[in-house]
Amino acid sequence: MMDQLCLDGFDRPLGWWVESAVSAIRQFSGAGYVGGFSGGKDSTAIKALARMAGVPVEWHYHVTTVDPPELVRYIHRQHPDVVFDVPKWGGLWTRIAYHGVPTRFRRWCCSEYKEGSMRNDGRRILLGVRAAESARRARQSTGFLKIIGRAEMINPIIYWPDWAVWEFIRAEHLPYCGLYDEGFSRLGCVGCPLTRQGQREIEWERWPRIARLWHHGCDAAWSARQSTRSLFPTPADLWDWWAHHVNDRMPELDDCQMSIFGEEGL
Repeated sequence: MMDQLCLDGFDRPLGWWVESAVSAIRQFSGAGYVGGFSGGKDSTAIKALARMAGVPVEWHYHVTTVDPPELVRYIHRQHPDVVFDVPKWGGLWTRIAYHGVPTRFRRWCCSEYKEGSMRNDGRRILLGVRAAESARRARQSTGFLKIIGRAEMINPIIYWPDWAVWEFIRAEHLPYCGLYDEGFSRLGCVGCPLTRQGQREIEWERWPRIARLWHHGCDAAWSARQSTRSLFPTPADLWDWWAHHVNDRMPELDDCQMSIFGEEGL
């Protein structure tokens, strides 16, 4: 019943959205949660809502190694209680030689750098996922509770519209990452191949050091993988395709971590 109300309630006031989210957090809390905290606006909102609900949450940030440095500094300064989960295999770019470049259809980076460590905890997982973030999320959203294998994921703001998130942040005077004030609408891995190409070009220019790391990864993949060399005559050709043209024929793009909606990354 609550899920249907959420679907039909986009004209409802902020208080209604807050009450429904807090109620859901309490309803599924059990022995408490392990929470995923990315540093974005939705994470900022869900962390404050969990505090309102009064339930124990152990918050974790999965270090992707290619997030904007401004985002990482924001988490360090404003959320010192968040645990930084550092990947045991090193920087993301070092894994490209083994897996190949990540694409919309080969999302190994999500499973290795964003999802794996939270799948093995016995507690329910609290996430700030919202259906409005992508068309596919909207199609595959089935309610507050999502079960994948033995993992139970709770998404209390799954149906929140964008305006509710920002109104809540402002009403509660919550600090947020300053990149939003510079025009970035969504934060995450710099150069993510699931981002529209125009946005990737902006990110390459804004964070050239991270662009160089991706470039080194492409060079390593070209050297290590015969299948890659058969498609691209030189490392520069691979980089040019992946950095500037990988999304040329993909009009509808989705975001990462799709396995939390039942679709495992390829």
